[in-house]
Amino acid sequence: MQSSQPAPLQRESAAETAAAHAGDSNGPTAAEQEDAAGGRQPDRSYFVDGLRAIDVEVDSGPGLACKLLHVTIDITPLQQNPKPFLGGYRHKQNGIVYHHACSQTPPQPKQQRGGKGVAAAAASLERLEKLTRQTQTVKAASTSSQTVREAATQMARPGLELDTSGDRVLEARPYIPAAVVDEWRARAAQTIQRYTRGWLARRRTAVLRDIKAERDDFLATAAAERDSAAIAGRMREVERRTHPLSHADFQILSRELETWRQQQTAAIKAAAEAA
Repeated sequence: MQSSQPAPLQRESAAETAAAHAGDSNGPTAAEQEDAAGGRQPDRSYFVDGLRAIDVEVDSGPGLACKLLHVTIDITPLQQNPKPFLGGYRHKQNGIVYHHACSQTPPQPKQQRGGKGVAAAAASLERLEKLTRQTQTVKAASTSSQTVREAATQMARPGLELDTSGDRVLEARPYIPAAVVDEWRARAAQTIQRYTRGWLARRRTAVLRDIKAERDDFLATAAAERDSAAIAGRMREVERRTHPLSHADFQILSRELETWRQQQTAAIKAAAEAA
């Protein structure tokens, strides 16, 4: 619905209509004061206690006449709790407020403490939800600022010569399309990736090389220890046979001597049979 200010109906003036649209209920309107001063009685059909009547034009569509509706508004809460004037558009002569900065939501009742439990919490939440209203307030102020560094430009004119020996001429470079920049970035990224992969490969190769060198050193050390042990064992056996000291050394010599005797006997028999 689109509200407007139609021509006065019965005894309602344009100022009363504007006051009705603004919802101001602080005292009588300018028309009521004028009627009281002139001894006239205002039309009570428009100003009933706690009610305010306004006319609303309803757009019926293209090519059709607008309908005029008579709407009654309940202003009892505003009469009981007048709104404080927090700023807006107010007429200096008749005091009509056309735009009020105060919210028209009734004040929130005080919470009664003492109730505990789920039921009390639900009731409190319901009261808060009923009185919830989102508002947007912008606080603006006109301020001036002074920069730390000042700069100015001086132009040559008749009677004023400027020193241009230190000036530099800047020329525009060739325009680089976005596709070329993307190609440069792609090649740079590939170069970075190539060097990174080479660095990672060299690190892995160095680690594998260290592992292989450590394994080769271990194998060489083990082989040298085995050779040393074998040589020491042979030297000990030769020493036991050359200079026997224990009963085991003599037994070894006896067994070897018996083995040598049997081999020689077998060789002599074989030679005799062959002859």
